[in-house]
Amino acid sequence: MSDPARIPRPLDDVAEILYLLSSAAVESVGTLSRNLKHARRKRVGESLHPGEETPLWNAMVAAIRPHLTQRGAKSNLARVLGLPRQRIHEYITRPTVLPDAEVTLHLLLWLHNQEDRLKKGRHGQPLA
Repeated sequence: MSDPARIPRPLDDVAEILYLLSSAAVESVGTLSRNLKHARRKRVGESLHPGEETPLWNAMVAAIRPHLTQRGAKSNLARVLGLPRQRIHEYITRPTVLPDAEVTLHLLLWLHNQEDRLKKGRHGQPLA
């Protein structure tokens, strides 16, 4: 009989592959557990917050900010949207929350109107 500690040659390759796979699995579990420590599970109904996960919102905020530099511009926008001016601060100045779909659509329309006013001039006349 052969030595029980010795693995036959065809199974030696399989054992090597299994060893490599198990090493990779252990390494990926370690990486996953480190990443899961920082991730938290969202509660049912919890909304997104501005950040890396909301690139379209970040682009929209970047487009809106130049239009809110004049004194009173944020208050006027709040009046147009029917919101408290503090909410505009939370949406645009220091993004901590995202608006609902209706407010987002109103913001897009407002932004389009502001961009159109810049192109045409203050009184609707083309600048060129």
